Amino acid sequence: MLGALIWGAASILGGQGLQLQSYLALLGLYGAWSAAFVAARIRRAKLQLFEIPVYITVLFFFQFGLAPLRNFIDPTQLDVNLSANGEELVQALSYIILGMGAFWMGCELFRRKGGDRFSAGPPRQSVAPQSQRGRVLLQFGVLYALGLVTRIYLLKNHLYAYTASMDEYYANLGSMQVVNVIAEFGTLALIVATIERYRQRYDPLWRILFSVALSSEILWGLISGQKSSVLQNFLVVALVSSFVMKRLNLRWFVILFFGLVLLYPISNAYRTVVRVEGTDVSSFGGAAQAGQTAFNKVGEGGSSAGSIRRQGLDSALERLDLLTSVAQVLTLGERASMVKGDAQWWMLPIYPFVPRLLWPSKPILLEAGRFTGALGNGNLETVGSGTAISYPGDLYLQFGLLGIPVGMFVLGIVTQWFTNRMSGEVEPRELFIYTAVFILGFSFEADVFLFWTGFIRMLAVFYVMRLLIYGPRTQHRRPAPSFPVRARRP
Repeated sequence: MLGALIWGAASILGGQGLQLQSYLALLGLYGAWSAAFVAARIRRAKLQLFEIPVYITVLFFFQFGLAPLRNFIDPTQLDVNLSANGEELVQALSYIILGMGAFWMGCELFRRKGGDRFSAGPPRQSVAPQSQRGRVLLQFGVLYALGLVTRIYLLKNHLYAYTASMDEYYANLGSMQVVNVIAEFGTLALIVATIERYRQRYDPLWRILFSVALSSEILWGLISGQKSSVLQNFLVVALVSSFVMKRLNLRWFVILFFGLVLLYPISNAYRTVVRVEGTDVSSFGGAAQAGQTAFNKVGEGGSSAGSIRRQGLDSALERLDLLTSVAQVLTLGERASMVKGDAQWWMLPIYPFVPRLLWPSKPILLEAGRFTGALGNGNLETVGSGTAISYPGDLYLQFGLLGIPVGMFVLGIVTQWFTNRMSGEVEPRELFIYTAVFILGFSFEADVFLFWTGFIRMLAVFYVMRLLIYGPRTQHRRPAPSFPVRARRP
């Protein structure tokens, strides 16, 4: 029924020719397979909605399936590098379906059979020992303080997120790899505070610390100019609260969706104020002034609330559309050599951990910037940000068609391994790792090498932080029976 509605709407609103019909047929097939995979997972337990494989399946369907449909409904949205009938989009979608099939295969082959149900029943109120509570409080304070101080330093030195000066960033490239990791400690502090706030719901201290951490992370996300840095905080709360309470806490999803639509026009105007008009954002006062200017720009021209919402929705769909990036890769031809950098795959285990000060010739991962230049859209310095090549798109660029199913199969294995650890009664230490990986571990706009080096580096940081916050894992031994065991008769 949904497919029929989409088909009818597309036929009425625009998009003619066999390419549209081919796209809709592939989209219907893709949607049916995605729905079957998600339904099979959710049927076993309602919290399976927060499995990483399910999350990636839904995310990919929107980013590589539904959102790109706008290119057929409104052909003016088509990128100038693509054919007028969108045939590259159809070809790219068929490659994505091939990759998702391999992804699902990897997930199912490595799924823990019979042991993947989350524990049922009402949440158990646990009171941590005083020593454990003090340890978690102390480490939360350290994480929060380090993240706060680092972000203030970056902001004052024109190095923070989207407000950063590109010249300043590359002048300090040797230290930025380490500093940016420390800046993420604020997000890790929010994860810890959210876990304790919902585990100890009647503890007023953790309620206050949770509110402080959440408000602070939202504020820093707004200053950064990155929508994901704002919205990921609501996803943290939705995920953690649902696991701890053992029921879906969907109100945070509502905030996430409407926040995405409403934030887009303001965020785009803020980026214009910072990057195009050159407004100085090196203090909280400067950020507040830039934000006020951006808010006023959105309301200029007598725009109604409805037009602002439509603008936000259009911008959100444009950002969610990653299939266009894959289609753009298909059009590169000989220009593909312009995108590939100097990074070699033998560097993967050491690249995240060897600082540039000790490795002066360490390759600079700027594939998004080179991709922008290869498409003829300027360069990183002129446009302010690179064009997302996407994980599947770079798999094709680097390894050809075979690279997509192989790379997605490996991704399925890794995501399922983390999901297997969340069955049964979930401990805070496991929930911390899982949430951190869920929120920060998967950036599908990145190229393949950047994706995996970033994942390895963050994973090392997460496990070290878990050890510092929760201590080493205690071994639970089965108690010896307190009654004699009768010997079996021969």
